[in-house]
Amino acid sequence: MDPSLFPPLPNSSNLPSSSKTLNPLPWDRILPGSPTPCEFSIAPFPTPDEIIDFPSADIAGAVDEWNLALVGYSLGKRPFYEALLSAVQKLWSLKGNLKLISLSEGFFLFKFSCSEDFEMVWSKGAWFIFGISKIATKIGYPLAVDALTATKSRLTYARVCVQVDASAAYPETVPICVDGKIFNLMIQYEWRPSLCSCCNSINHQEDQCPSNPNRVTQAAKPPPKAFRGRSTSRKPRPHSTNAKGILPTPTESQCPDFWDSLISVFAIPTSGNPIISLYDKLHHLKDIIKGKSWNSFDSIKRKCDDLSLQQQKIQLSSNQDLLSTAICEELKKVNTELVFYNSLRYSSSWKVGQRNVTSFWKSICSTASQVKLKFQFQISQNSPIAVFWDHWCSNNTLSASFPELINYNCNTNSVLGDWMHLTDWDLPPNLSNQVTEFISAIPISSNGNKHILWNNLDKVTFKDFYLDYYANDTSVEWHKMVWHKKFALRYSAYSWLAISGGLKTVDALLKRNVNIVDRRCSLCHDSFETTNHIFFECLFSFNVLTRLMPTFHNFLLHPNIHQAFDHIYGIEENLKVINGTLLLLNATVYFIWLERNNRRFNSKYLCDISLAKQISRAVYLKLDRWKAGKEIKLKLNLKF
Repeated sequence: MDPSLFPPLPNSSNLPSSSKTLNPLPWDRILPGSPTPCEFSIAPFPTPDEIIDFPSADIAGAVDEWNLALVGYSLGKRPFYEALLSAVQKLWSLKGNLKLISLSEGFFLFKFSCSEDFEMVWSKGAWFIFGISKIATKIGYPLAVDALTATKSRLTYARVCVQVDASAAYPETVPICVDGKIFNLMIQYEWRPSLCSCCNSINHQEDQCPSNPNRVTQAAKPPPKAFRGRSTSRKPRPHSTNAKGILPTPTESQCPDFWDSLISVFAIPTSGNPIISLYDKLHHLKDIIKGKSWNSFDSIKRKCDDLSLQQQKIQLSSNQDLLSTAICEELKKVNTELVFYNSLRYSSSWKVGQRNVTSFWKSICSTASQVKLKFQFQISQNSPIAVFWDHWCSNNTLSASFPELINYNCNTNSVLGDWMHLTDWDLPPNLSNQVTEFISAIPISSNGNKHILWNNLDKVTFKDFYLDYYANDTSVEWHKMVWHKKFALRYSAYSWLAISGGLKTVDALLKRNVNIVDRRCSLCHDSFETTNHIFFECLFSFNVLTRLMPTFHNFLLHPNIHQAFDHIYGIEENLKVINGTLLLLNATVYFIWLERNNRRFNSKYLCDISLAKQISRAVYLKLDRWKAGKEIKLKLNLKF
């Protein structure tokens, strides 16, 4: 190829010709490196012999450089350089500088800049167990060390339990010789017995010694209070106990009316007397009734006057229990009058068109209307039954049977006791003959003390009410297995969601019109994901279940969650073991659902063996709090 076809390179004349030779540069200019410190200058030596000889004079000069250095070893995992350096600087509070040099196999070299730091660290260093025993023997007979000293987890000091004589001396320092150098080790005591100068006893002080004629007599301690003090985080309201449970003395501005003055009398704190607990009840009663006209409430005032007089009479008695019992009985009577006040205010829970009532009373009326036919009335003397609104007339109200009663100018809040005289009817004269004949035909019982019954039962509990109230709801048979005794809320909640269809599986989301691209089970990657498939028709979840409870190997087909609970509830074991097995099954449901979410959303996977161990550990810790936990662990073969 013709070279003339290519143009010449720019500045080609500046390039050196091939005939010229380049001067070579020395290596120290090509690779200059870092500047060498003046105290460490390296220089070449003549060609050494086959064996390099170091005379003792050379070694002695090098040893002097490391006179202020200590070698340390890190127990356990090797710490980071920066963390170790900052920790020792904070621990030792050095005056000079410290250089930390990392050695191999967990060793470190601590090089100090001043001798004071070196002596301080060396004299306060960690001691071996033989050395601790020798030091403790100087004080007394060593018995034991604490856990931190035994495991060398705390290196600032050693804590030793030493048996000493009562008359022994307690040295403040102990001299110690290390390699010919003597140090004074400081000793601190948690407790030193003080002897009584009169009898040399350590059980009491000199001023309490029985042989001391001038001893001080201690006052008897008051008995512990039977009530709890109020929280100190809130400012106590007027007429309430303070944080120490002592009532303040009410002033005239705090006691403007009869109720406050009455309560201030009742609230006198007496030893062994539960007056303070009754005080809150009386104060609450005052808040409810305060503002009511005394003319229409003379009976309550009369009861409280009797209560005040009775309290003043019995207070002089030495029997404090009698005082407490009397006040409690009278308080019940006052509460009965409070119920009567509510009946005057609201008349009846079946009253129509009530206004200016509380939301709580509205909820009572709503519930009463739903169970109206469950109540039966008995007509007896002084019955507090509402004449117009209660359904005492053959399961019907008088206002519904005779609507014209509204036009007779009768008191709509009247009760049957107002229309009676002993065992005879004393009806208002303005009633029609038809109404009078209807009411007069109803007999009045002379010995009846119950005016209203529930399903004609003499003794009624709240359980009778709520069982009848929820009688039409669907019966749930599996609640005893999910919400078993001593259940764990976190585990049982997910079992409840799984049984009731609350878990957001693929089939549940499709029913809510949520489109899911990957509809396969995240555990086995084979079948369509449903709640029954995950618990426990899936091969992965079934393997976890059988590793924890081998009795499920007897199933020919994989069970679902309902069949698993039925199987456990039917095993022949005591109730404690059954509850422990139900706890294990609920925990299995929770952790399998957690594993499903980790695989689908976090790309974290556990095999069935690891997941079974995780469940076993969690249930093992839960059973530690059970009284029969050890027995259940052995039965279920649980391991931590």
